[in-house]
Amino acid sequence: MSKIQWWSQPRCAEVVRRIRGRDSQETFARVLGVRIAALSRWENGHTTPTPVYRRLLEDAARRRKVRLS
Repeated sequence: MSKIQWWSQPRCAEVVRRIRGRDSQETFARVLGVRIAALSRWENGHTTPTPVYRRLLEDAARRRKVRLS
């Protein structure tokens, strides 16, 4: 049985929202260097982040002490 990654849908949307926390989408998008529309699509489960943004989200989660599992 394969391990489900945090960026797999539907988990990705919930994890991204947890990492963002109380930051506005605008603020968090700026931190990641991504457009607000992309962040919104991740949070609404329409798309998942590319590997580059997954790493940035993992770094943000580590800094904010948010578990990905």
